[in-house]
Amino acid sequence: KCRLKEEHLSVGALYVLKHLLPRSSEAWHSKRPLLLEAVKSLLDEQNLAVQKAISELIVVMASHCYLIGPSGELFVEYLVRHCALSDQKKYVNESSKVKIGAFCPTELRAICEKGLLLLTITIPEMQHILWPLLLKMIIPRAYTSAAATVCRCISELCRHRSSSSNVMLSECKARDDIPNPEELFARLVVLLHDPLAREQQATQILM
Repeated sequence: KCRLKEEHLSVGALYVLKHLLPRSSEAWHSKRPLLLEAVKSLLDEQNLAVQKAISELIVVMASHCYLIGPSGELFVEYLVRHCALSDQKKYVNESSKVKIGAFCPTELRAICEKGLLLLTITIPEMQHILWPLLLKMIIPRAYTSAAATVCRCISELCRHRSSSSNVMLSECKARDDIPNPEELFARLVVLLHDPLAREQQATQILM
């Protein structure tokens, strides 16, 4: 059970799962629903060390095809949400300095940005989860700081699936929750107002 009172126990449990999953994939197969529910129950955890462990576990789960359907989209959005973290608040837990270390939002954000790109570039099975979901991630104001990473991932998806552009368009039209082209264009124009935004945001939008 990962939801434990002490931070280092929660983080330890998540890292055990992260290392066991690739080594015992057959044994975990029948427990997939339980594992997904356990991790989903932690997605509202506010501790940065726990969030870091969850983010890394999500990438491992994706590489073993655990992220499917609505729950898969939930985990992808978790990564996007943490790609949008600001640098304003620093986090230092005195009781965990020795065992876990001190974390700040910048470190967690970098892990999630790298993780989202790994899902996009190296795991073909994730393409049908990421597209067209990532288009939806451009619109929320809360995810503005993640726009550069999201746009880069969209560019990579389009590059990998360039031969099936009609299929990609059909997938967008098949979902009512995906923004229409006019909404996306307007949002991207607004985002271009800050050409010096981090992660070369303007460049990623225009690619």
